[in-house]
Amino acid sequence: MRRTLRAMTPLVLAASLVTAGSTAAFATSTATTPTKATTAPVTIQNEHGCPYSSSHPTLRRGSVGNAVRHLQCLLQYWGYPYVAVDGEFGPLTETAVRDFQAYWGVPGGADGVVGTNTWAYLHR
Repeated sequence: MRRTLRAMTPLVLAASLVTAGSTAAFATSTATTPTKATTAPVTIQNEHGCPYSSSHPTLRRGSVGNAVRHLQCLLQYWGYPYVAVDGEFGPLTETAVRDFQAYWGVPGGADGVVGTNTWAYLHR
């Protein structure tokens, strides 16, 4: 009997610490307020695992930047592994966009320009 009590004591102690810790964490998290707002776009990961900012501008050949990287990552997800995620909307990216638009029947046609409709289809 004594051996059983010793074996159970760490479990009871651990359970009480977990319970106390979660209560303290809850109380702390509700009492804190942010002190400084950030104006930079927040980078998150979407359901496809691609990092992106909240901006989805119209993109076309010659566009550069993080929005293009996000587009290229999504194109890779949809089966265009030859598209490099380099942030430059070049001929291979344009070809992949046109093919994607034609295959999925994106409204507006396969024009190679990534606008609102193409973004919506890419995020399906």
